[in-house]
Amino acid sequence: MKIELQNISARYGKKTVLRNLDFVFNPGKIYGIIGANGTGKSTLIKILARILTPSTGKITWNGKALAEISSKNLAKKLALLPQHPPIPEELSVEELVYLGRLPHQSWCRRYTERDKSAVMQALAECNLNGLKQRLVNTLSGGEQQRAWLALTLAQQPETLLLDEPATGLDIKAQQEFFAYLRAGQAQRNLTVIMVIHDLNSALRNCDELLLLHNESIAVHGAAAAVLTPENVTKYFQITPCCGTAADGLPYILT
Repeated sequence: MKIELQNISARYGKKTVLRNLDFVFNPGKIYGIIGANGTGKSTLIKILARILTPSTGKITWNGKALAEISSKNLAKKLALLPQHPPIPEELSVEELVYLGRLPHQSWCRRYTERDKSAVMQALAECNLNGLKQRLVNTLSGGEQQRAWLALTLAQQPETLLLDEPATGLDIKAQQEFFAYLRAGQAQRNLTVIMVIHDLNSALRNCDELLLLHNESIAVHGAAAAVLTPENVTKYFQITPCCGTAADGLPYILT
């Protein structure tokens, strides 16, 4: 699904947090939104999810204005994993993932074989079969985040929005989460747009990056082209040490 930002601005009261953003998200890519704190990253995700309304401009999805898409149809096309999803009590992992099928239900329908197939596929892809009967609130942070990812994959959207999905996870859990995310994205040819703070994770897991600064998109393009030593110094006010790891991918030390 092609998503186009046209002259998007956003304000909180008198404070402008985004100004005159123009950008096209092309289908089937993983986009990372990066930048220092307070640059409007989460605000942009909320605007894309229609949680917030921009003060100016519009967003189109495959040429149709986002504001004109019905809530039910939008829920079929878009999944959102927020920064701090609530941890449900007395709900198993499998029951949580089934919630991803709700946009595909009418008020009187029961879950179908198609629903079951989507849920079983998502559980398997996120390596949750051995945990599907566990209560979500008894899982580790990394396991919980994988369960939420499985819910979004079971929803079978065209676009997946994530707001700092690996915050608070240890290194191993972060690596696992992004591996499952990339696999699910490739399997479904999803457009993924996520706010991401860890620059090395951005380098390794995103096809393209948008670097926000001074209420606008300062730099965008391929991840390695955006996160150069010069840009990291200029926009994050640090002097990094950059290199290439043994697997051929770039890294940043700060």
